[in-house]
Amino acid sequence: MRRFLRHHGKERYGCSNHKSKVPVDGLGGACCFNQKTILRKNLKDRVLSCLPAAFFGMGVFDDVAGQARQKLAASINNEPDERQRVSGELKAVEREQRQIIQQISDRAAEGRPRRAALDDMLDQLAPCRH
Repeated sequence: MRRFLRHHGKERYGCSNHKSKVPVDGLGGACCFNQKTILRKNLKDRVLSCLPAAFFGMGVFDDVAGQARQKLAASINNEPDERQRVSGELKAVEREQRQIIQQISDRAAEGRPRRAALDDMLDQLAPCRH
């Protein structure tokens, strides 16, 4: 027998089969005779009071927590090692620096004039020597 709660008025719920007069197989095709309704607050209190007992009593919480731990461990194992990531970034920066130095050297070897903007940028990048 399938019974569903249906909104009956502003703050009450009751059997939807009774309200809509739908025949119920479990009652031999008769309509539900359950006229009782329940206040929304009472329904909420009853449902919420059952949830913790159901979770802890049936081991559901332990299962969910175990699945969460497995997912966390899998995500940690799949992440690249932080040191490897930083090392790769440093190598990329070093290659870029070498290319810039080579361009500066090529420019000087070609006898091209110095650029004030480039000199200023190099001065900013160089460590202070006082």
